[in-house]
Amino acid sequence: MCIIWNPFRSDLSIDSIAFGIKFRLGACWVLSLALAVTVGVVIGFAIRSDTDIDTVPQVEHTPGVVERRIIEAEAAPGGVPEAVSGQKEEAGRVDFREALRKAFRHSDTTQSWIEYYVALDKWLNADTVHAAIAETQTLRSESERNQRLAVLIERWARFDPHAALDYAMNDIGGRPGRKAAFLAVREWATKDPVAALAWSKEHEGEDGTSYMNLERGALIGWMEEDQDAAWRYLQTLETGDTRETAVQDLTREYYAGSSMDDTIAWVQSIADDEMRGQALEALANRWAHDLPEKAAAWFATLTDSALTKDAVTDIARTWAKDDPESTAEWLVGLPEGPGQSEGMQRLVREWVKNDPNAAGEWLNTLPDNKSLDLALDAFAREAVEDDPESAITWADSIHEEERRSRSLIDIGQEWYREDPQAASRWVLQQNLPDHLKTAIMNPPPKEDTSRAWVPRTPGE
Repeated sequence: MCIIWNPFRSDLSIDSIAFGIKFRLGACWVLSLALAVTVGVVIGFAIRSDTDIDTVPQVEHTPGVVERRIIEAEAAPGGVPEAVSGQKEEAGRVDFREALRKAFRHSDTTQSWIEYYVALDKWLNADTVHAAIAETQTLRSESERNQRLAVLIERWARFDPHAALDYAMNDIGGRPGRKAAFLAVREWATKDPVAALAWSKEHEGEDGTSYMNLERGALIGWMEEDQDAAWRYLQTLETGDTRETAVQDLTREYYAGSSMDDTIAWVQSIADDEMRGQALEALANRWAHDLPEKAAAWFATLTDSALTKDAVTDIARTWAKDDPESTAEWLVGLPEGPGQSEGMQRLVREWVKNDPNAAGEWLNTLPDNKSLDLALDAFAREAVEDDPESAITWADSIHEEERRSRSLIDIGQEWYREDPQAASRWVLQQNLPDHLKTAIMNPPPKEDTSRAWVPRTPGE
C-alpha cells in the first residue's frame, strides 16, 4: 500500500517535504507496476484454463531412462547389452498385455477380435507367450476364453509347435484343448507336414475321444500349402473314414481355390471309383450351398452311378429353402432310386414348414408308387401338429408295410395324446389290424426332453 503524506505534520521542512513526496510517488509507481504484472499473470492463467486443450501446443514425449538406454544401446557398435535387452523385452511384455486388455475391453466384437489378432501377430513370441496366456485367462466368459486361447495356440505353433500342442492337450484338455490342438497341428503342417502327421498319429485318441481328429487337421494344413503332394499322400492310405474325410476336405479346398470347371475336371479325373464318388459328394455339398440350381443342372448330366444319395439330398435340402417348386421339378426328372427318394424326402421336410398345402398338392400330382414312401412319411410327420387327421391319412397311404405301420403308430399316438376322443373315433372307423389299433390307443407317456436344473456343489 502507498504511504500518503500527512499535511498536518509541522516538524518537516519544505525540502524534506518535497523529497518525501517524490519518494512516495516513485514507490507507489513501482508497486502499482508490480501489482499490474501480477494481475496480468493471474488473468492469463485463468484464460488459458478455459482454452480447449487441443489448441495448446503439446510437448513431445521424452523417452524415459529405460527407453533412452535402449535407443543408445541399439545405436552403439556393440549392439544391445544383455541387461538392456532384458529391459526391452519386459517393456514389450507390458505393451503386449496392455494391447490385449484394450482388445478385450472393446465393445465391438469384430473390432475386439481384429485387435486381438493384430496384437498376437505383432508381439507373440517365446518370451511373451505365457504373459499372453495369463492375460487371456482373465476373461470371465469360458466360451470366449477358450476361443481366444485356441487362436493364441495356433499362432504359438508357428514358432514352437511342440510346446503349443503340449499346452493344448495337457493344460487346457477336453474338447477346448482338442480344438486348440487341431488348429495348432494344422498350422504346423503348413510348414512341416511330415512331422505334423507323425505327431498327430502318435497322439490321436490318447484322450479317449475322436473329436477334432488331429490327423485330419494335419492333412488340411498340408492341403492348404501343397494340394498335389497331399493328394499323392491320400492315394497311399487304406480305405476308411480317414481317407474318405481327407478326400472330401481336399475337394472343398480345391473348389475354394479353383474355378468350378477346373474342380469338375479334377474330380472326374480321379481313377479310383470310391474316391471319385467321395469327391463328388463333397463337391455337390459345397456347390449346393453356393449355386444349387447350377449344381442340379450339372448332376442331371451325369450317369446314374454318379448320383450318390448324399449329393442329391444336399442339393434338395439347400435349394428347397429358396425355390421348392424348381427343386421338385429337378427331382422328378432324376432316375428312380435311393437318391431321388431321399431327395424328395428332404424337399418335403423343408417345403411343408412354409407351405404345407403346396407340398401336399405336389405330392398328389405324382404317380402313386413306392418311390414316394419317404416323402409321404416326411409330410405326415411334419403335418401332425397342425392337422393330425390329415397327417394320419397321409401315413396310411405309404406302400411299404413296415414303414406304414411305424408311421401310423407314431402319428396316431401323438394325436391320441392331444385328442383321445377324435383319435379313437378315427381308429375304430379304419380297417386296421388289431395290434395297430391297440398301439395307437395306448401311447406311452410322452418323454420329457427338458433338463431340470440341478445346483452344483462347490468344487464340482
